[in-house]
Amino acid sequence: MNDVIEKVENFIKEEELIEPGEKVLLAISGGADSMVMLHILKVLSKKLYFDIHVAHLDHAIRRNSERDANFVRRICKEWNLECTVERRKVEKKIGESLEEAARRIRYNFLREVKDQVNAKKIATAHHMLDLTETMIYRILRGVGPLSLYSIRAKEKDLIRPLLVLKKEDIERYVRERRIPFVQDETNFDLTIRRNYIRHRVIPIMRTVNPSLEESFYRLSEISSLLKNFVDKEIEQRIQNCVKTLKKGVEFSIPEDAFVFSEMIRRTYEALTGRLPEWNMVKRIIKDYDKKSSFKVNFYGDSGVWKSYNKVFVGDLTSQYLEYKLEQGEYEFDDFLILVKKDKIHESVGIRYVEGMVLRNRQKGDKAGKIKLKDLLIDKRIPAYFRDTIPLIAIGDRIIYVAGLWIDKRYKGDDFYIKVKKSPLNLKGGSIG
Repeated sequence: MNDVIEKVENFIKEEELIEPGEKVLLAISGGADSMVMLHILKVLSKKLYFDIHVAHLDHAIRRNSERDANFVRRICKEWNLECTVERRKVEKKIGESLEEAARRIRYNFLREVKDQVNAKKIATAHHMLDLTETMIYRILRGVGPLSLYSIRAKEKDLIRPLLVLKKEDIERYVRERRIPFVQDETNFDLTIRRNYIRHRVIPIMRTVNPSLEESFYRLSEISSLLKNFVDKEIEQRIQNCVKTLKKGVEFSIPEDAFVFSEMIRRTYEALTGRLPEWNMVKRIIKDYDKKSSFKVNFYGDSGVWKSYNKVFVGDLTSQYLEYKLEQGEYEFDDFLILVKKDKIHESVGIRYVEGMVLRNRQKGDKAGKIKLKDLLIDKRIPAYFRDTIPLIAIGDRIIYVAGLWIDKRYKGDDFYIKVKKSPLNLKGGSIG
């Protein structure tokens, strides 16, 4: 069985999973997979010069969970290994399954112990069959190509040194080395989807391809490389092209529909913490080059608003604001207006009339003889900015539209107004 140890050793070196002098925290459940990992890494720790510490969490969900915890304690004592064993109750968050909650609590526990014992890495006992099972599960859920990749050998502080092994390798190692382990009775519960895939679906697929695990491992590696490439490309575009606004972000629409969809998904997730479903994004990219303007809500009042060749992602609502016109600074979302009695650089002089207010637009507003909406369209102002542009009004009469238009009858020197900040790159108080 030295070939198994050698395979894991070479994998650790090739993937640079463990450096000499590091301490690695081993997540040990007591099952066959984790016990094989414990035994192999115990052997390799002396050869590769690293230390190990065992961690086991009792979720108190299964009836045999206390038995498993005691087993791990006993083995660590017999093998002269440091270990941390704890019992924590699983409490689900809203929308969380029991499995998801247990996983969250388990990884929180592992990272806490990692910090306590000054470990650099956390090792889990995932192997090729786990990877295959996970990929099939994701395919059945209908994930996209960027989510097709499965378990990676290294992700941040997590390492999977057994990922190079097939399940048959592990079972053979257990038999020939007589590795003690405990059996999780839920592993054979076919009402659990992953178990059904492992015990029913995968054996059928193996009749078509006996090298199923190797094939999925290769597919996962290629998919992982693809995801890394796309991640870098999209993030670079986001950094270079996205303008951050008060309620969201704005960017010019790229020519490629896939790039467009990824920029939408990623910026929306960064803003809200929720990744929009594919069908939501599909509605946008299907006709994005045919319609000059459209608005799509994802969740609540947030979503995507396209106007001309640009798109806004974020909060699609607008708040009506109105102020009595006085000296000072006025903020209208991403616009900042400065009003002073003395002349200022790049400002417009206004003749004061009693009742003047600074506000957003209202339905039916006109700029002189034309509809305000038509003026904004003529100036190619994106639709998502039109309700936030500051105006000066007397009743229902608009006499000034920030940086765009002024009623010449109200030019004067009673006070001066300047566009101090604008998402439209309006210069000062210049009028187009």
